[in-house]
Amino acid sequence: MRFTSKSTDWGCEHEAEAQDAYKQRQQKERGSLQVSDSGLVAHVDYPYFSASPDGVVTCTCCGKGVIEVKSPHSCRDSSLKDWVDISRTCLGQAVDGSFFLKKDLAYFYQVQAQIFLCQAAFCDFVVFPEKDLVVLRIYPDPEFTTPVLSDVTAFFTLAVLPELIGKFFSKIFEEPIASNSLDTDTGPEVPQPTVRCFGKEEKQSETVTCANTQCSMRIFHLACLRMKGAPKRTWYCPTCRKARKAEKGAQKAQEQIQIQIL
Repeated sequence: MRFTSKSTDWGCEHEAEAQDAYKQRQQKERGSLQVSDSGLVAHVDYPYFSASPDGVVTCTCCGKGVIEVKSPHSCRDSSLKDWVDISRTCLGQAVDGSFFLKKDLAYFYQVQAQIFLCQAAFCDFVVFPEKDLVVLRIYPDPEFTTPVLSDVTAFFTLAVLPELIGKFFSKIFEEPIASNSLDTDTGPEVPQPTVRCFGKEEKQSETVTCANTQCSMRIFHLACLRMKGAPKRTWYCPTCRKARKAEKGAQKAQEQIQIQIL
């Protein structure tokens, strides 16, 4: 299923126009410059780390680069300066009026990943509202990229790979709940309930029960859910909460349809 929204649709519709505007400006300023399409690029040493820039730039004076185009839907009716002033955007504006890409937002991670994976000398970050065009040249930042690469490797090794190989996190493991009773009655043995949780290892942790009697797991370790204590109100597990929210949304949509019919 492909995700769509007004913002993503707007960006896709104006991407070609933005690239044409970028080419025209850069060719005037730098002469020989070509932009070719790019698909998904993965690193030979880190095959789980990939990116797909909007294009690959070749220039006789600057070498190989990549281009990343953004056509913000929220900026369609205003100038870039006004957009930066009134919105929380990926761009900041210096005292001299020049724009810069904020390092603490996702786009900077995206750009640095593209530079690293494509072994490029730079990335031209293009922001293209209909009334303006800004090109920010971003260079490699090894001090930023090195710890990110370490985190990506750890995430793949400790989280993604175990799940791919053996469903380490999604497989249900059953663990008997230890009885705290000191009763030595030798009567018939009563089957003990079990904890059906995501965690594979045995945990010395309190448990919480999902209020949905049809829940596939029902009983969870607080530690696995990263909960500090048992909830005081009726509690549903994350999966059941999503299902209940979707069901309420469907019911509301059905009610609105019936109202329109009447």
